[in-house]
Amino acid sequence: MPCNDGQGPSPIAQMEQELGLMRAKLDTYARMLCDQCKLIERLKISEIFNAKVKEWWENHKQVDAMRIAREVKQREKDHDEYLRLKNKLGL
Repeated sequence: MPCNDGQGPSPIAQMEQELGLMRAKLDTYARMLCDQCKLIERLKISEIFNAKVKEWWENHKQVDAMRIAREVKQREKDHDEYLRLKNKLGL
């Protein structure tokens, strides 16, 4: 455990708090960029993307698809567990 003089948060705690704030901002910016990329793609003008945006967007869509697949699988698993417990309880 790091030393602390008791006069406030430790430097590590402060850094962790700052990191959390930075992650929250980054998530906000990523959502904003995602929304704009979706709109541009729907308008069929995605040729305006530069190489870095295009690379980010393609990767982001793949990551999103994998996340959604995991969430669907988890919901199916949760639903199956619900049905199993419901049957077990005779409801």
